[in-house]
Amino acid sequence: MDRRLPYRRGMPLLKPLPLKTALVDELVPVGRDTQSRLTIEIAEILRECHVFWKSYSAYFARRYQPRDTGPESQDVVFFVEGDLGESSIENWERAVQSIRKLLDERDLQHVFVEIIDYQKHATSSFAITEELFPSEEVESLYTSAQLYLVNATMRWTTMTLLNRGTNSSNLCPTLLITAVDLERDQWWTVILPELQKMCHSLSSDLDVELLHGTVSYTYGEREYHPGAMNYGQNLQMGDSVGVAGSSGSGSIGAAIELRSGDDPPTTFILSNHHVVAKDQNSEGSGDNYAIRSPSDSDTTSQRAKINEQINSFTRKRDEVIFRHGAASDFARNIAGQITDCQQQLVEISADDNARNAGNLSSSRQGLSRNGWIVDWSLTKLGNNRSLSNDVPVAIVAAETSRDLQKSTNWRVAKLTSWCETKFPGRRVVKRGRTTGWTVGIVNMYNSIVMDDIRKFSDPTRNPNTQGVNGKAWPIFPAALLSDSIPFMDNGDSGSIIIQTENDDSTEEEVGVMIGLGFGAINDYGLMSPLSAIFADIEEQVNGVIIEPHKAVL
Repeated sequence: MDRRLPYRRGMPLLKPLPLKTALVDELVPVGRDTQSRLTIEIAEILRECHVFWKSYSAYFARRYQPRDTGPESQDVVFFVEGDLGESSIENWERAVQSIRKLLDERDLQHVFVEIIDYQKHATSSFAITEELFPSEEVESLYTSAQLYLVNATMRWTTMTLLNRGTNSSNLCPTLLITAVDLERDQWWTVILPELQKMCHSLSSDLDVELLHGTVSYTYGEREYHPGAMNYGQNLQMGDSVGVAGSSGSGSIGAAIELRSGDDPPTTFILSNHHVVAKDQNSEGSGDNYAIRSPSDSDTTSQRAKINEQINSFTRKRDEVIFRHGAASDFARNIAGQITDCQQQLVEISADDNARNAGNLSSSRQGLSRNGWIVDWSLTKLGNNRSLSNDVPVAIVAAETSRDLQKSTNWRVAKLTSWCETKFPGRRVVKRGRTTGWTVGIVNMYNSIVMDDIRKFSDPTRNPNTQGVNGKAWPIFPAALLSDSIPFMDNGDSGSIIIQTENDDSTEEEVGVMIGLGFGAINDYGLMSPLSAIFADIEEQVNGVIIEPHKAVL
């Protein structure tokens, strides 16, 4: 019996949360009819055990983690979303045992059983928008928890003080730990109780929760947003970008002007190191190789999609001509669609070098002097492309990502400044290659990211360490449960984060740049403050950033 969580029971040991759910079309090897009869029998077991569940929430399903790639890595489960408020956990356990026995009798030992409280199952993460606890006390909690986890050799990945709940009116401040070794009993029997004691020393209302998760530094694994495919001369913030010849894609951040010595200012494209690095395990690069926008992989994908549409329309046209003749209105409409697709192909230059945005000048991935994760790249803008920091004025008024993406007010304004502080708890936006324009809220407290895979540290310098801890600001969707678009996803790496709630010094602007997005975990994104990014750039390249200018707050 899986008893690791107070609101979940299962047999045998279940995958750690969070999990996604998909229906099972046909249960192997019993077939669809037997599957339906089994569902009816199991529903009767639930009633006999006095287990209450949501309507239509007891069924055979696949339960899997976001990174599970195929059916072979997904568990087949009889899944029940129960109501712990209406039925006891003892009844749940009796039901799980009875269902387990029934499935074993039908030679379905490979099928798991899971009952979870539906309210807890719907729990998500939200930003804390005001100071609930003094920052120095939160830092002390972080320090104690980190030291404890490192000494216990647990493979944790992030630590964040945030809100957890089912909606914005039902929130509980929680120390959320993500890890990759949740199968270790030590987490549940020793570590979590000790962490709960630490939390209660700060506040009796502060919970601790453990979820499976790793920070996603990968890029371009998700489908690109159509607006990110820009083949024109004028590049935009959030356009698709990647190394010439590579299979990955990220996002253009912003244009920055940098002066070195007495030389005239040079314009660079700011993005992430891991977006433009040929060696994903390197700490930095100064190689002068080509960077393309849109990326090669996205361009290849778009060409294939358009050709697939042309083939589909052609088959449909031939069928219509056979039945109704070439002069029919239907046939002419389809012919017009084929012509539109062919024109789209023409607009994608056959010369891949025409998409060159410039050459990589410098990049680095590591920690700043004050412990922030820095992951930046500078690409010297090519002569045949331009980039300006223009944004739609609609970013000021949009409350959610869907509001912003549906806006028809695309009049633009130019961003000219960045700010250093005062953005925790504030509303922000970004444009990325995968999710487009999204709206989020910066958490009041930063996250700690554990570099367990030594992404930000050189193992040759200190081969006996587990890695290093770096700080980052977590950003949550502004309306998580009603706005299903995540703030950041794979492929959004390199996006510039823009604050739209401005202070007096920037009230004439639609927004001010505050950070550089570099990763995501579960349902929130991560950014490095531009103060750390720009200071690191100036130190590494021995230059001064003159545009955007720093806003004096």
